[in-house]
Amino acid sequence: MMTQRDNKGGKGYMLVTLNKPYGEKKDYRVHRLVAMAFIPNPENKQEINHLDGNTKNNLVENLEWCTHTENIQHAIETGLIKTFKGDIDEIIRLNQCEGYTGIQIADLMHTKETTLRGFIRKHGVGLKRVSRYGIDLNVLKEQFALGMTNKELAMKYHCSSNLIARRRYQMKRGMI
Repeated sequence: MMTQRDNKGGKGYMLVTLNKPYGEKKDYRVHRLVAMAFIPNPENKQEINHLDGNTKNNLVENLEWCTHTENIQHAIETGLIKTFKGDIDEIIRLNQCEGYTGIQIADLMHTKETTLRGFIRKHGVGLKRVSRYGIDLNVLKEQFALGMTNKELAMKYHCSSNLIARRRYQMKRGMI
């Protein structure tokens, strides 16, 4: 009897190890072995979908061959992949009127910045370019004059002290 194990500590696909000739061993995903052995694939599709979304349920009845697009679409339809449903008008208002950065808007909307940017791109809208960390250089110059350290400013703006040091250097040299 073969022993199955999860490839991600309870959150992944079930694996088995098979021996190859000359003692070499290789891991195989159970759902792929089941599909290759028992499910015809006349269209030569490359992925296998778990119909119930449970990667531990590798019964033949729960598997189907599919394309990558079909697999993703199924995951969205069944809620396995959460899609961002933001209000594009609100995002534009926060960026254009309030001056929020992409990171700040993403935080407000409880999503990742990359997810937000993909959503915006899908709607054909661009964000107004604001400093990634929302740093107003005139205010930064005043804070330098007050003697604030790079570390203090980095904590205030949620960025690296190296970034603040670069800005300080650039201001001294008249580069910005």
